[in-house]
Amino acid sequence: MPMSDLCPPQDVLDGQPFQLSALDEAWLRRRVGGLLVRQDGGCVLRRLVGDVVLPSGRRLRVRSAKSSAASLLSWLGFCDPTLADIRLLGHMPETASDGSLGELAAALFCQELERVLLRDGTMRRYARTVECTADIRGAIDFGRLAHIGGDVSRIPCRVWRRMPQTPLNGTLAATLQCIRRHAMYRVTCARWLPKLDALLSDVRPIVDYRLVAGTLQLDRMERGFDGVLALARILLRTHGVGEGAERTGLAFLVNIEKLFEKTVALAFAAVGASPNNSESIGYFRVTGEGIERTTTTEHMPMDVFLPPSHPCGPLIIDAKYKTEVAAGNLHQMVTYCIGRGVRRAVMVFPAGHLVDRRSYEFPIAGGKDAVRIDLAELATSGQDVGAWHSACQKLVGDVLGPWTSALRVG
Repeated sequence: MPMSDLCPPQDVLDGQPFQLSALDEAWLRRRVGGLLVRQDGGCVLRRLVGDVVLPSGRRLRVRSAKSSAASLLSWLGFCDPTLADIRLLGHMPETASDGSLGELAAALFCQELERVLLRDGTMRRYARTVECTADIRGAIDFGRLAHIGGDVSRIPCRVWRRMPQTPLNGTLAATLQCIRRHAMYRVTCARWLPKLDALLSDVRPIVDYRLVAGTLQLDRMERGFDGVLALARILLRTHGVGEGAERTGLAFLVNIEKLFEKTVALAFAAVGASPNNSESIGYFRVTGEGIERTTTTEHMPMDVFLPPSHPCGPLIIDAKYKTEVAAGNLHQMVTYCIGRGVRRAVMVFPAGHLVDRRSYEFPIAGGKDAVRIDLAELATSGQDVGAWHSACQKLVGDVLGPWTSALRVG
């Protein structure tokens, strides 16, 4: 049994300090870079959720205090079109939030794969093959029969066979192989693995990356595997090095801050907003005569920008996956507003964590004008794709008001 199977997983909260040995810390820093920082209380992983198997054999389950594993999985399905078929799985189970995001994905993959295989069986493709047999079947290959000297005990016949090796089956088998190689997933999925291995025993684990990328679509007979394939994509894309040949590796980590920013951008894209706007913003200089623009410019990407031509513009919207408003966040928004000539901005935070919901005003231009910054919240507790659509629609309504009441996000 691998050493990592003997070590119980340690739960770590995103942004909370924990202890690491020098070897484990150096190994993890090489892989996640500046997302691992050292503070007085120990090491801190920022903006990441998932699980890691370290060289020492320690297993870390990195969780978010703002979203359960079930919410995160349906969240991925909302943000990524190639994972949208997660909606076919319906409501994610509450009990799965006890594990990591990767463990939940692996368990749901095995559970759903077993259900579909027992219902529909393994999808196979017909292929024409040549078999040498004493019993004539199909069409005789007379050319080949002549080359073997007319041996009637081995008559070559062209027959159609249902072959198990298809792009879908190979990809599903490869996903099972990833699960079996990982210590946490092996334990979580132990009840399903023997049966699934038997059901796919005649399939070689070969990933078809066209399926993973979404450029190859399932045919009509394979459509029952849509939800399973969406889970397989998540596991194959984020699995990393794995544990082949007893070598531990980075297993499953998702940048939750980027996921939050993408969700806010998707929400407002439905009402004509411009996502990821990164036009040049000019610097200003304060003199005794007031504020004057310089010739120096800088690209400052904003999550969402409503131009002056929009009915609710101009407006800057920025996503902050945090639990409180920092002074640096306010200064950043004031800089955006002054640089773009905008007087209103909104910062979006995960729901349920802001203690102070007040708005902020910053006088500019000698006190004759002001920048107003409002706060809004996006619910991050949805456990199916439909709940995320509703949460985004509510966010847009809260920020833009009755103008969007008849619109549906997504």
